[in-house]
This record gives sequence, C-alpha cells and structure tokens, in this order.
Amino acid sequence: MSSADTTAFPDPDLTDHLTFEDRWVEIERRALRSAAKEFEIGGSQEQRGSDAARALFVPPIALFFSLLGALAHIFKFANCSSQFFAWPAPLRLAAVWTLFAGLALSPLALPNDISRSTVFAYFERTSTQRYGPLTGPALAGGTKWVVQAQAYAYPANDFVRRHLFWDWRFALPS
Repeated sequence: MSSADTTAFPDPDLTDHLTFEDRWVEIERRALRSAAKEFEIGGSQEQRGSDAARALFVPPIALFFSLLGALAHIFKFANCSSQFFAWPAPLRLAAVWTLFAGLALSPLALPNDISRSTVFAYFERTSTQRYGPLTGPALAGGTKWVVQAQAYAYPANDFVRRHLFWDWRFALPS
C-alpha cells in the first residue's frame, strides 16, 4: 500500500497529504479521545479498555510475585546458610525469620518519589473508598510495597547480574 492510498481509511476528514503513519495516528488519537463509557463493557472501545486494563495491572502483579519469589529464595538461602553455625535450632530460626521480616517490611518504611506523589496518594484514597475497608488498604499497601521494594531490588539484582554472573544478558540474540 502506498502512502497516498486512502482506501484503507475511508474517513473523509483525513486529507490525502497525510502519510500512512499520520493517518493511523490520527485514527488512533480519535479512538483514544472517546468518552470513558466507550471503554467499558459493551462500549465501542471495549477491547481497547480491556487491553489498557491488562497493560496497567499485569506488570505490577508479575513484579509482586517476582519480589515475593526473591524473598522466598533469600529465606531459603539464609536458612540453609545458618546451618553452618553451631547455634541451637531456635536461635538459628529466630535469626532467619528476623532477616526475612526485616527484608520484607523495610520497603514499607522507605518511601520513594512514586509513593510520595499526589497520584499515588489519590490511588490509596480511592482504593479504600472503592474496594472497602479491608480489600482497599490491602490493595494499596501491596502496591506501595511493590513500588518501594522494586527501587531497592532492581539495583541489587543488577549488581548480582553484572558482578557475579559476568554481565550476563537475559535476552534473545537479535
């Protein structure tokens, strides 16, 4: 299809001097400027709304489980490593659980620019209003933990990747 071919875009408001990409962007822009109700179930933009919701919610959930898995591995490593000490079992377990609790709870005490933002404060406030006194704070607290833990987990993981794994790249060759 040439850039002058307008048959693929029958919209009469688009002029012939626009390139294919410009016409596509204009059509997408018009769709995204639809009323919010159009993105709900049954609306003309329902699929876009569903795709946007997935793009918004899936990465933080995946990151949550990734961070939770990292904590589990740290716990297992600390538990296994603590057996090299000649400490009694209750003392060893207390040390491991203290380390685990400290690592798990410390992100909640270390706010960052995202968790201090007015947008995040709005999210916390509205999640309680929308989802109730139990689910709302749990959702907001879990999200806050992910947002704040990620800021510390990524640099630590990147250090391990660069220095212990010889700068290994976890990507497919291009």
